[in-house]
Amino acid sequence: MDLLFARLDRARWNKVHTTITIALGVGWLLDAFEVTIVNNVIGVFRDQWHLSNLQASWVLSIWFIGIML
Repeated sequence: MDLLFARLDRARWNKVHTTITIALGVGWLLDAFEVTIVNNVIGVFRDQWHLSNLQASWVLSIWFIGIML
């Protein structure tokens, strides 16, 4: 195990690491954007579909479970 850590310490940062970091950052940004959109749009859905607060919370819960899957 010490050999693995020593090898990781000697590893240099290269283009692959930068690409992976940027891809993960963009994914994180888009995920946060989706959360913001859903939270802003649920009020409009509640008005158009005549949902109660309980029903709107169920919609958000089901959406959140879908994200976790």
